[in-house]
Amino acid sequence: MAQVAESNNNDIICPKGEHKEACYSRHFEPSSEWKIVKEGQMIPPGLEIRMGIDGSGIKEARIAGDDHGMDVSDAEIIPASDEKIGLDSNSNPEQVLEVSEALKNDGINNYKEQTSFSDREEFKSLSGYIITLGKQRKLSSENFETIVKNLEKLAELSSDYEIGSDVSKGRSLESLLALSGISDNSNHKDEFVFSGLGQKEIVEVKDMSLRCLSSALRNNDESLAHLSEAIPDRVSFVTRLISQETNPLLQRRRIGLLGALVTNDEFEQAINNKSVRELLERLGRNSPNELVRERVSNTLSDLANKRGDEAIVKQ
Repeated sequence: MAQVAESNNNDIICPKGEHKEACYSRHFEPSSEWKIVKEGQMIPPGLEIRMGIDGSGIKEARIAGDDHGMDVSDAEIIPASDEKIGLDSNSNPEQVLEVSEALKNDGINNYKEQTSFSDREEFKSLSGYIITLGKQRKLSSENFETIVKNLEKLAELSSDYEIGSDVSKGRSLESLLALSGISDNSNHKDEFVFSGLGQKEIVEVKDMSLRCLSSALRNNDESLAHLSEAIPDRVSFVTRLISQETNPLLQRRRIGLLGALVTNDEFEQAINNKSVRELLERLGRNSPNELVRERVSNTLSDLANKRGDEAIVKQ
């Protein structure tokens, strides 16, 4: 394995002992033809990857597609991950390039040192997968296990401050809001997203998506600021969180998400809107589910602590 050294430019890799002409970009640039992946290069999500079977250890990648006329007699195609994390290898070339560009536009390539390299790379792949789901606008029972597995991994990573900040902006946020069933549904977008799943599957996808959002937003000022900027009508948003769900599990998740919003001034003001607070208090009184009532009580208590107004907590 060749030794590589970092250059002063974080986007450039320079092999040790070589002239500067031998330096190359850290970011692998995909095409429809097989290209060698150099040591240390980061591969965008959704590419086909192969390793030669001659033992050379050379890795090559290209944009996935069915029209390459590929001959696999001299190579083995391997997935980017044995656990099928990230974009499906069947994603079309335009989709892969669009997702890669979306990740760059959302600032997802820029991390500080406290976020581990492996977590960063896994998140980029997962984020690409979530963006693709959002673009498809229809989920399938055939891919249900993969969808849930990827959402579960994303929820684990989202507690990292920087990753959580990226989850809550751009295409990743748009897709998670739709998958959670809490986006603006005035054009019945959500019904289309879930039309390919059974009812139990819908609940699980919404549950995991809400967990992703809660994990990203809790105790993360940057994430909350991104969400606040993305949702100018915050009163309508928190009203949807409280009122548009009857499933007890999803109600708890939604109120938990609401609780994560309390520390943000804009969202706290929206939750304290008279009509919104009345909805929340009514849910706390009338819900047949004890855990939902407890979650509401905790949220009201958090509001009281932030405002110093104990009167809003119902004894």
